[in-house]
Amino acid sequence: MRGDDPWERGAAIERAYAETVTHSGGIAMPLCAATGNTKGTKAPMMTTVDGLKIAPDFLLVRRGRTLWAEVKGKCQPSYHFKSGRWEHGLDWHLVAHYSAVQRESGAPVWIVVHEAHSPASDDIRPRWAWRHMTPMPCCTPSGLWLCVSLDDAMASGGRRAEWPNGRGGRYGQGGLLWPRAIMRKRGEVPTTAHPVY
Repeated sequence: MRGDDPWERGAAIERAYAETVTHSGGIAMPLCAATGNTKGTKAPMMTTVDGLKIAPDFLLVRRGRTLWAEVKGKCQPSYHFKSGRWEHGLDWHLVAHYSAVQRESGAPVWIVVHEAHSPASDDIRPRWAWRHMTPMPCCTPSGLWLCVSLDDAMASGGRRAEWPNGRGGRYGQGGLLWPRAIMRKRGEVPTTAHPVY
C-alpha cells in the first residue's frame, strides 16, 4: 500500500480493510465512497436529529450486530517524548462527530489503524534526532492492523491542543491521542467486542 497521493493511499487501505471484513463473513458498507454529498467537504455525511455529522468510513454488519469503523493508514505510530509512549490520534473535530454518531445510532465506533511500519515493542524509545524521520529507524515494515473502540481511546487518551502540526490541525481544535499499547492486533479482538474484525 504505497503511493504518493494520500487520498489514493487512504482509499487503498479502506479497500483492504473492507476485504478483511468480508473474508471473515461480515458486510462492509463503505460510507467513505459516499463523498461529496455535502457542500464544502469530501467527508461522508449523515443526517441526524442534531443535523449533519461526519460519518466514519464504514458501517459494518455481521450476524445482526452493527458497528462503525473509521479506518486510518499510518506510516508509523508517533512517539510522544514527554509521556514516553507510542501513540495514535484522531482530529478532535472528528471525535465530536463520531461521539454523536455513536450516541444517536446506538452502535459503537471503532478506530482501525493500518501501520505500515511498527516498533518491535512498545518499550523501544526512539532517539530525539529521529523525531521527524518517516519511518523512524526503530520501526520496521509490518503491515499491522490495530483497532480500539472510540470509548477506550477517549478513556485512555487525552486531548492535545497543539496536535497535529503544532497548531491544532486543520480546524485548530487539536486531537485525541491515545497510547498505542491499548490497541488490539487483528485476531486478538474478541468477537463480542468487535463482531466483524
